[in-house]
Amino acid sequence: PKKRKGKKDSTKTPVDPLESLRAELNNAPNADAKLQLAVDSMEKALSQGGTPQFKEFWELRKICLELFKGEISPAIRGTLWAKYSDLSKEARRLKEIFDEQSAFAVEQIEMAIKALEGEIEQFEEHVKKMTPLAFEQPSQFLDKKSNFYLELQTKLNLLNAHASRINTLRKELIRTEMRIRDKNKFFQRLSSLGDKVFPMRKDLIRDVSEGFLGDINLFIDTYFKSETFSEPPFFLREEIKALQGVAKLLTLNTQSFTQTRIHLSECWDKLKVVDKERKKEISQKRELFKVNFDEVAQKIKEFNESYATGEISMGAAMKQLEEISSFMRNVE
Repeated sequence: PKKRKGKKDSTKTPVDPLESLRAELNNAPNADAKLQLAVDSMEKALSQGGTPQFKEFWELRKICLELFKGEISPAIRGTLWAKYSDLSKEARRLKEIFDEQSAFAVEQIEMAIKALEGEIEQFEEHVKKMTPLAFEQPSQFLDKKSNFYLELQTKLNLLNAHASRINTLRKELIRTEMRIRDKNKFFQRLSSLGDKVFPMRKDLIRDVSEGFLGDINLFIDTYFKSETFSEPPFFLREEIKALQGVAKLLTLNTQSFTQTRIHLSECWDKLKVVDKERKKEISQKRELFKVNFDEVAQKIKEFNESYATGEISMGAAMKQLEEISSFMRNVE
């Protein structure tokens, strides 16, 4: 098949630096230039950032040694031999330093993995020693199942910590320079730990997620299926807040967390509609209250005026007061 123009071939094999150098050496004009290029490449292999390229350096050293056996001008030979010797000594010194650092890194990683192996082996004992969890705002609806979720989440918190440590150690192993044999052994041990941690963690997340989403659906069926609520809006608002807090504390899978958030948001929107209607009703009642209040106040004012001027007798006054009182009882 034809390749598209402008697209790089991602399957192309990387160029070997030594092969590239050998091509340059073949194109060098004379033996002096070849030796100069080889010694400079040795220096570059040591001075590049990060870990020196020791493997490349020792191969270059062999090439230089063969070139020294050729016909090199005395001045160039003396100068480059001194540099060649200094670079060889520097390489040995750096190799010792990096070997010590590698040995220390191996020791530290060995200790970390061994400690993790012990904790995972005694998983249940470590769970019992953990600080008990508690929901910041308990849900009355979940009261009977709170212990179920808290116990599972306690185990999940420990498993989450183990999983994080396994991933961190893997990344550290990739970065650390050490013998391939040692590195592979560490990777195998971490893989064995992962086989114990990740399936158990996956099963617990599934149990928590399915159980909590089922309880959310039951909450909706209990309080939000009918047009009228069986509980006061303020109680339902507090329950929704509590359930949202529980969802944040639990380790839920993406689907359950998303569904929970959507369902509780829909419930909250329904409460907002009810609140809006209630406020509208209160506003209308306030207008009615004002009209009734003014009417009662006017009746009392007229009574006060007529009674003060002596226009009505005591008996008539008592009868009129009784009528005003009766009117008040029959209006909001």
